[in-house]
Amino acid sequence: HEQNIEFLRFKRMGKWWWLFMYLYELIVYHMVDKILCISETDKTYAADAFKINQKKLQYSPYVVDVSRFKQDIVARNNIRKLLGFTNFFIVLFFGPLDYKPNTEALEIIYQKIAPEVYKKNENIKFVIAGKNPPKNMQISNITCTGMVEKIEDYINASDLVIVPLLSGGGVRTKILESLACGKPVISTSIGAEGIDKEKQKKLILVDDWQMFSQKIVSLVI
Repeated sequence: HEQNIEFLRFKRMGKWWWLFMYLYELIVYHMVDKILCISETDKTYAADAFKINQKKLQYSPYVVDVSRFKQDIVARNNIRKLLGFTNFFIVLFFGPLDYKPNTEALEIIYQKIAPEVYKKNENIKFVIAGKNPPKNMQISNITCTGMVEKIEDYINASDLVIVPLLSGGGVRTKILESLACGKPVISTSIGAEGIDKEKQKKLILVDDWQMFSQKIVSLVI
């Protein structure tokens, strides 16, 4: 089961040993009888990068548990009260914050997106949910919750989910989970990589940080 093209993920993260992962994957891919890929993007890339017959590769899409990830007005109200943001527009970013792609995204939020948004609208709050949040980043419109018990409740509490990723691989499940909860999503092209074309039509794709900030502000009702 191929959840990511691992060598590509590590290469994008700047890990020097990505070549060893490539050789490992190359050997394993040619030893096995069938490879299940959770995105058409990875399926196509694997065939090209490892010179594998397409018949050996099978697309087995990632699916969301819609009994868990769904619109929930009660959870929305409860979390907004807990955060003290009842009357604010909430922008959510979530994921393990000790994972390099998420760490990079968090730095971009702190340094480029949130300050620009705050200049234009002080009623927008950023909520960062995930384990191991940084302790040295302080800005008035950002709140770090740390690890939360039910991320679906925080998705429901938000008005917008952002995915400003510059690296990583596979499918960003946070996008599919957010869409299942009925939330608009702004993502970079890399963040949306692996999401099928029909679902990508529901996303706002932006790779320029100034435009990213402008899009956030424009979605405030």
